[in-house]
Amino acid sequence: MANLPATDRTPLRILVIEGSPVACQTLARAIEELGHGTRTAGDIDEAWEDMLAHPVDAVVADWPTAGSGALELARRLRHREAVDAAQHTWLIVTPPPSGRADIPDALEAGVDAFLVKPVDRIALQAALATAGRCRDLQVEARAVRAELARRDEQLREEGRRDPLTRLGSRVRLDEDLRRVRNNVHRYRHRWTAVMIDVDQFRRYLETMGREAGDDVLRRVAKAIRRTLRDGDLAYRYDGARFLLLLPEQDEDGGVVAAHRCRAAVAALAIPHPRSDVGDRVTVSAGVAELLGAGADDIEDWLRRADLALYAAQAAGRNGVARGGHTHLAGTGAEA
Repeated sequence: MANLPATDRTPLRILVIEGSPVACQTLARAIEELGHGTRTAGDIDEAWEDMLAHPVDAVVADWPTAGSGALELARRLRHREAVDAAQHTWLIVTPPPSGRADIPDALEAGVDAFLVKPVDRIALQAALATAGRCRDLQVEARAVRAELARRDEQLREEGRRDPLTRLGSRVRLDEDLRRVRNNVHRYRHRWTAVMIDVDQFRRYLETMGREAGDDVLRRVAKAIRRTLRDGDLAYRYDGARFLLLLPEQDEDGGVVAAHRCRAAVAALAIPHPRSDVGDRVTVSAGVAELLGAGADDIEDWLRRADLALYAAQAAGRNGVARGGHTHLAGTGAEA
C-alpha cells in the first residue's frame, strides 16, 4: 500500500516512550523514515524530565510500558498547557489489546489519538500528519495573537500621542501623572511643571485659518521638543497649550527650561499679523514645583502652573512666571 502524500510541513519533534529497547528503536526508526526527529525514553518519569528540558511536538507512548502513568502524563501535559500557556503536545498512545474499556478515561485525561500494535506504517503516518496539522495551527495562532498584540500596542501608543503635534496626549498625561505621584510618594523625587500657551492664538486662527494654525502648533511642538533633556516629558494639554513635566527639577530649573522653549519658538520667526507682543508668534509659560504626592497635590500643582501662565500673559505675554513673579522675555528680570 502506498504512503500518504508527503507534505512540506516542518518535521515534528517526537518523544517515543517504550519499555523494550528493541521496540523503542524500531518505532523511532519508523518515525524518522517519515521525516521526523525522535528522542526516546524508557518510562514516564524519564520522559517527563526529558520534556521539561527539551520541548516536543508529539509523544508516542506504549500503554503497557506506561500503565496508568499514561493517564498521569496526559494530565501533567494538559495542566502545564493550561497554567503556562504552553504549546499543546499531541499525545498518541498504543493501548493494550483489551484497551477499549480504558479509552474513555484516556480521552478524558487528554490523550489525542491511539495506535494499535503492531503499529502500521500508514496508521502511524496518518497520526503524525494530524499531529503536524495541530502543531502548525498552533504556530499560526501564536503568530496571529502576536500580530494582534503588536497592533493593539500600536493603537494604544497612538492613543498616547496627540495626532497633530505628536506630543503626549491627555491619555498619556494621566498615565504619567500616576507614575509621578508614585515616584514622589515612594522615592521623594521632585518634579516641576511648565505650562506653555501660544500667545493670542485665537487671533492667529481668525486671520490665518485653521490649516495655518495647525502648522503653527506642529512647529511650536517641534521647537519645544528640541529643548528637552532626556527624561523630560511633553504633552499637548489642550488647544494651543502645552505642558512639560521635568523630573528632578526645582522651579529655578523650570524657569530656565521655560525660557529655552520661549526662545526656541521666537527663533522660528513665524509671522503673527495680529499679535500685541510683536510681529511673530510667541509663547508664555507658567512654572510650578510639585510640593506633595496626593491626588489633590497633583491637581493643585497643575493649577498653580496654570495660574502662573495667566500671570505671564497678564504681564504682557512672551514671558515666564512662577509664584506670582514674572520673568520678562530675554532678561530673566522679575516684574
